Amino acid sequence: MTRTWIAGFDFSPHAQHAVERAATQLGELGGGRLVVAHVHQISGLSFGPDGMPFSPEFEDLEDTLMVDAKKTLAERLAPLSARFPNVVFDGRIAIGAPAEVLITLATSEHAEQIVVGSHGRRGLERFFLGSIAERVLRLAEIPVLVVKGSA
Repeated sequence: MTRTWIAGFDFSPHAQHAVERAATQLGELGGGRLVVAHVHQISGLSFGPDGMPFSPEFEDLEDTLMVDAKKTLAERLAPLSARFPNVVFDGRIAIGAPAEVLITLATSEHAEQIVVGSHGRRGLERFFLGSIAERVLRLAEIPVLVVKGSA
């Protein structure tokens, strides 16, 4: 049975470091599949109370975000595939609440572990922005590796 891990990837240096750490550890364990998920959380400010866009310009927003994110994810994963030959990188794009999407993905993929980077926010910044890593830690039923800092 192939070992499967999930890694959240918001394209930040912290997340890049977490994905690289996951690939390194997975490679050291003999390889496996690393599902790298980029999750867009669309702001509710662009939409009315009925969930419909306020303006026609927002109608194609989801499609545009998906296309751009797929391209960026593919560009970021290509060099990692070469560096970690015994790890299969499976890029995924989703829209929703990042922690919940990562946990749902982990369940559907029968993952053994979730890997997330931590931005290291403190104080009011953390209070207002929240912590995806902390939410994943609280809600996940499988091990979670939180990678702090960047390379």
